[in-house]
Amino acid sequence: QVQAILAWDCWKIDGKFSLPLLRTVASMMHGRGLLKKAPVEQLLSWPYWQVDGKFSLKMLRIFSVMMIGRGLLNQTTVEAFIAWLPSYHITLDEEQTCLKVACQLFTQTGLPDPKILSDIEATLRRYIPEEVMASDEEGSSDSEDEPEEMVQIKALTLFCVAPAKWRTSIAEIEQFLVAHNTAHLSQTAFRATLDSLLRILVNHGQAGFQFWLKYYSDNPDKKHALTRALLLSAPLVHTKFALTQLPESEWPEYIELCKNLTPAPNKEQWQALKPLRDLLHRRFTLTLRKRMMLEILWPQSEHNRLRYADKLDTLLNTVPTIDQLYRLHQALKPQKLQAFLDACLARENRVGPSINETVPEIKTQEILLEGLLLSNHY
Repeated sequence: QVQAILAWDCWKIDGKFSLPLLRTVASMMHGRGLLKKAPVEQLLSWPYWQVDGKFSLKMLRIFSVMMIGRGLLNQTTVEAFIAWLPSYHITLDEEQTCLKVACQLFTQTGLPDPKILSDIEATLRRYIPEEVMASDEEGSSDSEDEPEEMVQIKALTLFCVAPAKWRTSIAEIEQFLVAHNTAHLSQTAFRATLDSLLRILVNHGQAGFQFWLKYYSDNPDKKHALTRALLLSAPLVHTKFALTQLPESEWPEYIELCKNLTPAPNKEQWQALKPLRDLLHRRFTLTLRKRMMLEILWPQSEHNRLRYADKLDTLLNTVPTIDQLYRLHQALKPQKLQAFLDACLARENRVGPSINETVPEIKTQEILLEGLLLSNHY
């Protein structure tokens, strides 16, 4: 049976067998027995997988992710859902397409009911300001695409029917819009407000959005700083800590630098990192580089953090790039990374060969060679 399934012509893309295609289809039948040829051939022949005139495995994957272990897709449901989507988003060109949002929200839960989506969308459209609606009507003759805010409303609609982790309600969305006085916003400002709301939901789900509503209720004067903080992609626990324990001026720095640290610094540790943070700010312009160096140094002792950061030029004489140093940090445990960094410093500090230092010199070379091989320097 397995040999027969693998021999089916429907697994070929551009004339070649495609294991990713087989895996994509098989994922929907996980735990449900072997595939049947006729339903699979019918599924793969649907026109919905065609993007720019060619079969798109990426498009099929987006739908299959929502159906893992739930059986093959139903054509009527797929057709109705695609009909509800804004047409130009079927190209998958943009990051926040409704399809990508749906893929994130409905993994393994099945496609949402288009009838329910339409009803919720109609309710949410009532919150579009009259001025914005008038602008849309004036520009409707210039393009066949739906206006941007209509697409944003559709994406918000998906969150209203999503699983509990992501779900929000129309009432909560209304609270956010009222807080931003959207009834009197221009089209550009209204779209920016919806974009902020969507990004908060995409980053943090229900918990993050409800945190925004609660924090804003207690601190309405910090609305803009609160929104900017939640727009940063980081674990919600880190963002909450920054907003509740640190001065407002330090929110972005903590969230951006500590997003990957586990555990993240507490208040006392964060304050103790001030000399190191200042050093990193003087040394690097890009936040990414500062974050990478902090992640490399955070597992080390407080004394060693400053020592290594101060000797960074010396370290980079052995490991030429921050990326290679970061690769070592990912591969080695803190104690072994410390040994490598010490070996780098020892290599630079050694003045000429010494017979008395033969044994430690050999050990240093071994540590350096292992580290450089792991960092792909050779």
